[in-house]
Order: sequence, then structure tokens, then C-alpha cells
Amino acid sequence: MVYHYDGQNWDVTDPFGWQPYLIDSDAEHDPLQCYNGEQSRNIWIGGEPRNVGHQPKPYEEYATNTQAVGGWPDQKPPVATWITPNNDQSITERTVRLQANASDDSTGVKMVRFSVNYGSGWKILFHDDLAPYEYTWDLCAEGVPYDANIELGLQAWDNADNQFVYSDHNPNYKIRMKYRCDSSPTDRARLYALANYRNELGNYGTGFTNDPNANSYSMELPDGWSAKTWRGDNRSGEERCWPGSVSSLQDHGWQNAIQSIEVFNSNVCPQPPAAPTVYALGFSAYSITPYWTNVANENGYRVYRLMGGNYTLIGTTGADQTSYDDTGLNCGTTPLSGGSIQRCR
Repeated sequence: MVYHYDGQNWDVTDPFGWQPYLIDSDAEHDPLQCYNGEQSRNIWIGGEPRNVGHQPKPYEEYATNTQAVGGWPDQKPPVATWITPNNDQSITERTVRLQANASDDSTGVKMVRFSVNYGSGWKILFHDDLAPYEYTWDLCAEGVPYDANIELGLQAWDNADNQFVYSDHNPNYKIRMKYRCDSSPTDRARLYALANYRNELGNYGTGFTNDPNANSYSMELPDGWSAKTWRGDNRSGEERCWPGSVSSLQDHGWQNAIQSIEVFNSNVCPQPPAAPTVYALGFSAYSITPYWTNVANENGYRVYRLMGGNYTLIGTTGADQTSYDDTGLNCGTTPLSGGSIQRCR
């Protein structure tokens, strides 16, 4: 309640529904009066409406000039923030977990709402009135198309019905649909004992992790699929991630049998670094040293020698190392007819 006394009259403004309590004078024996929450110059004193020409006393506090009595009702909205997913995250599974924090320092959180927009307008997904505020969204059941850009909406209300809208304070989170809901049951990953998809070993579906029990030199994947391979059983040993079909695994430095494989109907492989460029070769009587440009996001480099039409791995380097000494060569021979530098990740 806000009230103002100008020495003769009182102006009183109350939030609707409040009931201010005033005493007619400073005398402690005067009765406590209750008034409906309104705005008026005519306050009801002693059962009659009349202008107050002297200073009344608010309940438990004397009034002087312009003051607020009893505090204001809750007019501050709650606050909500995202926990999951991450902004700009690619969703590679059928479902995504939406989770948010929400807090209010007065009347408490009443409800949190999750909504989405992926090209056809905003749609409310779920209201949650209990913490933790979360919802598991099935994108396939919703009919979200592959590669769709999805904008996420987040709103919260407190028990005084104050509303918080995330986009009023921050840009909305966005995610991208990278899971194929319509993969045909006939789609398979195929392994071959020879390059260029010859001598097929078998068909393996999504999630296959058993031992193919053979050397594999090429692998064919449906469009948009990826695969992880391991040198050892039970996904142990050297691991590689393949973002699509590979006509010759050996051309990409894979020299081992595939003992474990896991297939995905979306691309789960990290973005590879850019290819380095060899810009100089150093020669001595018994060694050759290639020099190459450094590239971002690499963990090291593999160096190959091309002789007789075949690449042979001759060494690896650590991250950011941009040269390699190929030593132990015979003087007067030409051991290097070509070369290749491959970035590692």
C-alpha cells in the first residue's frame, strides 16, 4: 500500500484485493479500521466515508508523508536457464532430453514450459510444475525431418503469475536433427575383404558390435550413416571413425583386421582437420625430411612413403610437429618416388 498525507487529506493506493488497516488517530485506544483495497480520497472511518483531516496511524507503524506499508505483492518474474541440450548441438539419437533450472525468490516457481519451432510455427511440448524441470522429446514420433533446424522455447511462471520468457533476455537455443527416423530395415553396412567393395563378408545393421572375423579392406555404408571400427575384440585397441563409405581402408592408414564394429544411422564422427600441404623436402646422404603446413584440430600426423605403387607408413608425429626425418636410407638410391602426409585425429 502506498499512501500520501498532504497535511489535510490522504491519498491511498492499494494493490487490488488488499485490505489496509488504519487507526483514526495516534491514540492507542482508537479502533483499528479495515478498508477494501482501492484508490480513494474518502477513507471509511467509523463506518462513514469522509476526508481524513488528521494523520491516521497504519497498523504497527506511524505514517509520515508518502510511505509504503506492508510491502508490495510479488511483481518480479522467476528466472529460468537451460541445462540440456547444448546450444547448436546436433541430435544423433531418436530422443533429446530438455532440462532447465528455474527459481523465484518470492512466491516460488509455479510452472516451466518447453516449446519448439522447426519451421511450421511454435508448438508447446510440455508443462512441468515439479523440479527437476525436464522432458524427453521423441523427435521421430513428432515427425521432425532429418537435418531440421529446431528452435527451443523456454518459459516459467511463479505463483503470483509473473512470467519469464527466455528469448526476452537471451537468444533462444537451437539444435539440429541429425538422426534418420525413416531408415529402412534393409539398410545395412557391408564389409568387403578387397578394395572397391569386392568379396563381401556380410551385412551388419545398426549397433552391430560382434567380431566380423576377417580382414576388411573396404566398407559400404548407406547415405548419411557412419561406423566405428576397432582392431581388437569388444571394441578394444586402435579405433577409427568413418563418416561414410570407404573404397580402401588401407589408403586411409588402416592396416589391421576389423575385430569390432559399431554402425550408426547418422554421422557421429568428428569433423576432420584440413589436409596439410608439403612445401619442402630436405635431403642428405642417408635421409629425407619433408616439411608441411600445420593445420588446426589435429592430434598428430602420419607420414607415408610411396614405393612400387603402395603406401607404407614410416612414422608418426605429435601434435603441431611439421617435419619428419626419414633416416637409414642408402646413399645414391632414390627410395622416395612420392610421399603423403596425413593428419591424425
